[in-house]
Amino acid sequence: MKVLYGSSVPIGQPTGPGPYRWLFRDSMKRFGITAENLTLGCTFSHQNDDVWWRLIKGIEAQDPHELVLLTDSWDVFFCTTLQEIEETFLTFHVPVVFSMETNVFPPEVLAYGELPPSPTRWRSPNGGQVMGYAGELLKIFKSPDFWPKPLCTYNQSAYIHWWINHPNSLDFAMDCYCRLFCDLYDNQQMARPVRDALEVRIGPQGYKRVYNNETEQFPCTIHGYGGFAPQAAELWQQM
Repeated sequence: MKVLYGSSVPIGQPTGPGPYRWLFRDSMKRFGITAENLTLGCTFSHQNDDVWWRLIKGIEAQDPHELVLLTDSWDVFFCTTLQEIEETFLTFHVPVVFSMETNVFPPEVLAYGELPPSPTRWRSPNGGQVMGYAGELLKIFKSPDFWPKPLCTYNQSAYIHWWINHPNSLDFAMDCYCRLFCDLYDNQQMARPVRDALEVRIGPQGYKRVYNNETEQFPCTIHGYGGFAPQAAELWQQM
């Protein structure tokens, strides 16, 4: 299994964007995880095609049967080992699993059509994390209807577009219960913020983990996307 990520500077470097970049670095160290940075030196923006195509080239360099976790970095931390992450992925029985968030962003994606129903409030794909076999990821990412421009401006909107147009596909799943990924982002207008659904408790492995009380799951990663990195940092410090 490979972990691939994007960062304009080396993880742990004190300069550059991402004041919480130590989250990713320290959690990798705790759980013995190594990762490859595919976008060193890139100028980051949601509309930067160079960033996306560097990620694609990184996936193309893998064996098609290699299991790949493609992830954001500075606002993400791991809650467990790669072994458990892989074991959790296999319980989905599909070749690709996407991360989900409670918000729908960007809002213009609703012009694509209605989102398929979700059993939880984690209802819309998030662009920060996806996991799957390299060859199967590329089948989706290189599909002619994956990223219609200018309709989709960056990968998160492309993920949403893909789900709306392939709601019954058996080639991927959405992590609506936060078993692999738990995204903290909400629109700050919800009756119960996402952070209030989470606590740190002893997990089945005998060490402290983040627990989602709504979905009754111990997520494998936490993603403090959309300005929620301080909340992610607070959870990590409790672990």
